[in-house]
Amino acid sequence: MKWEMLKELERFTPIGELPFAKPSEVGARMYEAGDGFWLTAAEKKFGTGGPDRIEFGARGAYLAGIFFFQYRRGFESYFNLTPSLRRHEMLSDRFEVCEGIAIGDALEDIQSLLRRNHRVFQVSETGKLTDGEIQFRYSELAWDRYRFFFFDRSKQARLAGFEYTPGPAV
Repeated sequence: MKWEMLKELERFTPIGELPFAKPSEVGARMYEAGDGFWLTAAEKKFGTGGPDRIEFGARGAYLAGIFFFQYRRGFESYFNLTPSLRRHEMLSDRFEVCEGIAIGDALEDIQSLLRRNHRVFQVSETGKLTDGEIQFRYSELAWDRYRFFFFDRSKQARLAGFEYTPGPAV
């Protein structure tokens, strides 16, 4: 499965070394990896020193993050884009992301699982100003190297996307 391979990649792997990464029409630093996966790239490797971002190395395209969206509308809502994805509405089937958390799990169930395992997480909501009103875009649960996305407001909202920040290789 593609996710099993992607989650083993190290941060700042040169995108050119990933034969499955195809340049995307949605942005110069986005690469389509197939099956609902997208890679984001940084122009330079970087680290942090206190509040400052410290860049180093040659310019290029280096892996900075991995996104997954089960449905096209989740991708469109998160990035506020409408690409021609050349695919149908559903981009991928259900699979386990990590530690018993799977695509399609309810927000409430994921929160319960993380609490049982004494994990610290944060839940937030993002909106968009449209015609003078804030419109709901998605809810997000941030934990460890993951940001899980839910495109419904209820506690029974289903996990339909995530962002993963690969481990350090600086």
